[in-house]
Amino acid sequence: MSTASLELEKNMGTSASSEFPRVIRRDLPQSRLHKPRVVPWLGHKIEKAVDSACLAVDQEPVGKQIQAELEFRMKKERPLFIHIEQLQDLVQEMLLELGYGKVAVAYATYRGRRSALREHETDVALAGGGEQLELAAPTLSTDLRERLSFA
Repeated sequence: MSTASLELEKNMGTSASSEFPRVIRRDLPQSRLHKPRVVPWLGHKIEKAVDSACLAVDQEPVGKQIQAELEFRMKKERPLFIHIEQLQDLVQEMLLELGYGKVAVAYATYRGRRSALREHETDVALAGGGEQLELAAPTLSTDLRERLSFA
């Protein structure tokens, strides 16, 4: 390999991310800001998710193909940002377009489970950690009433 091709290959990692849109992630329930995060494009996560769905339905892994198709589409359309939900919808549509219906169903099922789990985690975080308040014992409530009346 020539030094020019080695240099090009080395720079591909830094320049490749600018070719793709930045991804708007969901806010985290434990975050005080409650703002979505903007992260760089990580195409290998698409491959990993699709390959996991393939494994769930005993299908040959097609994650690389879906990743390449999606990255080609992103290079052509050149959006600056894409929301994670839109990206996942595109993956699902692409799986259906390319004839991987079972994989698309497994992918959608996993998305649904993760969504329900995130919703539950958000509810727990908003409820103060999921701890249930205890009622005061009768002797304690009497003591509290006396202190409040004195104040």
